[in-house]
Amino acid sequence: MITVDDVKKRLESFGYSAAPENESALSFALKKAINTCENDCNISEIPEGLKSVVIDMAVGEFLLAIKTFNPAGLSDVGIKFESAVKELSEGDTKISFATEGSSTDEQRLDNLINLLINGRRAEFASYRRLRW
Repeated sequence: MITVDDVKKRLESFGYSAAPENESALSFALKKAINTCENDCNISEIPEGLKSVVIDMAVGEFLLAIKTFNPAGLSDVGIKFESAVKELSEGDTKISFATEGSSTDEQRLDNLINLLINGRRAEFASYRRLRW
């Protein structure tokens, strides 16, 4: 059985310590991930091989909710959503930063969230049952 503590441990591996007031959001994210897995695979219990997938999905859902509703809460782990400066001009001095190919903290977080939520869904195929 997957618990909220499992999700908290995975979050800690990313450097994020969940506060006690996040308990209900974590619980909701976990339930959503479990329901998604069970519905996609047409199963009633999460097999051992999909537990890490479900935990990652729950972490992704939780981080997405925090980013959406409380982005300041992510600053505790060093993620700040500042716009990237490409060019700075003052008087006759002009400085350009090489930002092509690099990404902002927010873009990297979005990529991580997408990977956590969707990156391992192909593993569902091994556990999928037909619906009649």
